[in-house]
Amino acid sequence: MKNYLYVIAVTFAVVSASCTKEEELPCRLSKSYYDGQLQQEYEYDAEGLLLKKTSYTNGNYDYDFNYVRNEDKTVKEIHIKNNGTMLMRSVLTYQQGRPLKTDIFMDDDNDGDLELIAYVDYEYYENGNMKKSVYHNPNAQTETFTYQWENGNIVRSDFEGGYYLFSYDDKPNPVKKKYFEDYDQLYGNVERNLSANNVVLLKRFNEEGISVYESSTLIGYNEYGLPTSFEYFQQDIVQEYEYECQ
Repeated sequence: MKNYLYVIAVTFAVVSASCTKEEELPCRLSKSYYDGQLQQEYEYDAEGLLLKKTSYTNGNYDYDFNYVRNEDKTVKEIHIKNNGTMLMRSVLTYQQGRPLKTDIFMDDDNDGDLELIAYVDYEYYENGNMKKSVYHNPNAQTETFTYQWENGNIVRSDFEGGYYLFSYDDKPNPVKKKYFEDYDQLYGNVERNLSANNVVLLKRFNEEGISVYESSTLIGYNEYGLPTSFEYFQQDIVQEYEYECQ
């Protein structure tokens, strides 16, 4: 189940930890490429909040983003469509910029009705760093990730059956800095979303502490220190980012 969740988290490109604009940003993501092919395009409102993402991976998919705010909470709803047909809906609830819960709805039996298939809730340390993300599905199965932090980065993620260790560069993480917002779901891949810097080395171990695999990343940067390319050596994959900068 662990591997399944991790693939889902990567597939939906979970990024960004808030729905508020906290600073003036010199750049925002406009396009991403996967092995040289256009993968995603992004559209924003006047405040810089993500309104729409179009994905060209395995067909054309539209992600529409809607925000509802009150005094201390923000609800962000994401509609995922293929050729106008609704496939999935994610509802994310934030309080003071921190995610509290994600509800995930999907048309599992192709009858046109979206049903709750899973939800994720979160726990925090006293300093505000995320402590746990817990994934639940209707079959009463759960998957829990517990995080350890150093210098603003998640350096370890524990799950049933093992753990991950992460190493980072010294450049700003565009996700943490909110240069783009694309927070469809949040579990499993939190270290790439909430850490201050960018992951350059991932190591996985089983529960006995025996190495399972490791994956290194060569990162290219623009003049602002933002990553423009991620080359994943063990997977032979190149991911590229294109920004609009002021």
